Amino acid sequence: MTRGAVVEFKNVSKHYGNVAAVAGCDLRVEAGEFFTLLGPSGSGKTTLLNMLAGFIEPGGGAILIDGVDVTSIPTEKRNIGMVFQNYSLFPHMNVAQNVAFPLKMRSADKATIRGRVDSALELVGLAALRDRMPNQLSGGQRQRVAIARAIVFEPKVLLMDEPLGALDLKLRERMQMEIRHYRDQIGCTVIYVTHDQGEALTLSDRIMIMNEGRPVQVGNPETIYDRPASRFAAEFIGETNILTLASKPGAGWAIEELGVPFPGPASAASGKGVLLSVRPEKIMRADAAGGGSGPAVRFEAIIAEIIFSGDIHRYTARCAGGKTVSFKEHRTGSGTALKPGDKVALAFQAEAAVPLQEA
Repeated sequence: MTRGAVVEFKNVSKHYGNVAAVAGCDLRVEAGEFFTLLGPSGSGKTTLLNMLAGFIEPGGGAILIDGVDVTSIPTEKRNIGMVFQNYSLFPHMNVAQNVAFPLKMRSADKATIRGRVDSALELVGLAALRDRMPNQLSGGQRQRVAIARAIVFEPKVLLMDEPLGALDLKLRERMQMEIRHYRDQIGCTVIYVTHDQGEALTLSDRIMIMNEGRPVQVGNPETIYDRPASRFAAEFIGETNILTLASKPGAGWAIEELGVPFPGPASAASGKGVLLSVRPEKIMRADAAGGGSGPAVRFEAIIAEIIFSGDIHRYTARCAGGKTVSFKEHRTGSGTALKPGDKVALAFQAEAAVPLQEA
């Protein structure tokens, strides 16, 4: 089993003219970790990955792999595997030849090549297709070949740049689980780039959200989702309701958009106009809102829109002040579905309202 390497970025930056593609990034990825760079197009995540791969030279800072500064070392000497979205298979080579290519470039002997190709194809479930040409494979099979080629020389670090973006939803979901399995089998460090929030939450040990070349938040999936640090993080990962918590003279704190008091502790807010993030699944009908460890925020609203999503109903409800909030209900069969125009009493636990750093 390959032992993964520690990867470090120390004040790494890259500018194109006056635009900072990456602005002073400090990051440590632990050996064997599955680490995801998540953000919208232009956030700097692929630039960061390409600097680690050696395809782009940093404008400043240093990149280390297992404590060795590789900033000026050529790509082929960094012991890094790479998987792209477009597979990049050689069309004139069969599956086994494509997978063997990195070993031949490293002048491995025939016995080593044969053994490692067999092992890599067995791992990705393509041993029976070793003689097929790329145009005879499905999209999922071609991506498995690309993964086998990237791991056949036993890299310490595997970089994956939107590797599932060209696949349909069902195949993408299946491949997510397979990628985790491959990582567990070979033990290497994986640094994964995606703009798909669900993919990041499913795959990652830790996630770094990026925006405009800068890290926004780093943490495990549960922390990133449950305790977003900023409005950008809250809105980029999953769905959320952004509400304003304001101080009312002589009346404590109130949620402006709902026109109701906020029963949480004053320490939850640091000043006037603090924003709160409340996930839609945390809002429910008031008669079902018990079970929390603290007080609840209760308010009334009128159902404006319903989206049927198979296992859940997604509701948009308009509050007294004109603000709309979103909430979800699982279709368990035990309750009556709401209809547009229905007046409903809603509630959420005060502890579910997460204060955001950005006002």
